Amino acid sequence: MPNRAAPPADCTPTFVNRYTTSLTCTNRPANQQWRSYRDCVGAWLDSGASGNIVTGNGTSTAVCPQRAHAEQFVYFEAL
Repeated sequence: MPNRAAPPADCTPTFVNRYTTSLTCTNRPANQQWRSYRDCVGAWLDSGASGNIVTGNGTSTAVCPQRAHAEQFVYFEAL
């Protein structure tokens, strides 16, 4: 199971829209694999959305299902 935590200081969350967020990290170790994670909530749908896996620096984007919206906190998952 991934280690989910608050983003490190070199990571910046961006709220793209109601469903989509991204997390950009600029000082990760070159061989570290990580991704963003969001809790998604809706009237009949509570779930989570994992972003794409990044190795080293980069951006991971997580998209909630259309009938759910992203919670305000973006998690960092070290894989």
